[in-house]
Amino acid sequence: MTENETRFYLREIHAYWTAPHISSEKLHELQRSELVETSTDEIPTVRLTREGQRVKAAARPQTRDSRVQSVATPKPRRAWRQKNSPPPKSFV
Repeated sequence: MTENETRFYLREIHAYWTAPHISSEKLHELQRSELVETSTDEIPTVRLTREGQRVKAAARPQTRDSRVQSVATPKPRRAWRQKNSPPPKSFV
């Protein structure tokens, strides 16, 4: 399995126990690489190991400038009356 394939499949697995959403062949490959562990319960579940968490976190894109906000700030809202009131009357 290539590095990009490994990253792709690790995105589908969490640090907590969940049902696997990937094929059993790929799951066994990740388990042989010690990136995931599987439970032996009635219902098969899988979770990331510490190494798997590290590899998954390293695959995330890094921002060049930590000061750049990833969420847009909302524009200030005008008061309801200002935008829905009729225009002012002239005094003529």
